[in-house]
Amino acid sequence: MNMIGLKKTEIFEALEKKNLARFNELLNDDASLADSENDNGLTLLGLACHYGETEFVKLLLNKGADINAASHSKLSFIPSNTALHAAIAGKQSPKLIQLLLRNGADVNAIDSDGHAPIQTAAFEGNPEIASLLKHNGADISLNGGQGSAAEIAELKNHSDFINVLKTP
Repeated sequence: MNMIGLKKTEIFEALEKKNLARFNELLNDDASLADSENDNGLTLLGLACHYGETEFVKLLLNKGADINAASHSKLSFIPSNTALHAAIAGKQSPKLIQLLLRNGADVNAIDSDGHAPIQTAAFEGNPEIASLLKHNGADISLNGGQGSAAEIAELKNHSDFINVLKTP
């Protein structure tokens, strides 16, 4: 394995082991690692967001990670998506989602399944996340993948989520 491949492996391991000091050291040595993808095509930022690792996300953003980069997922059960999609599909930390939105995450980006973040959120039905996305410009009329956010939420019986969508 060459030096670049070794560093990529090390930074993903540092995230997995929650070794913030080593993670920071690797980014300081090579800021281009901030936009790395693992062997499965998942971005470092997306994984940090999925697992709710806010401090890692902050370091990545400070090192210039592309907040709207889409992963190139090779896993059939994970669509190619952005860090915002990954955060919503993962730990669903409102604090982390706010951080992403404040830093320019595209609230209407479409993943490889045809879903915008509001549609991804509808599967889980968290009304607080629905409100965050809606108040940050989410287009609730988008209808792709498996339907609109309201249709998905209705299928999942997420009435509180639907109420947020209906509130002006």
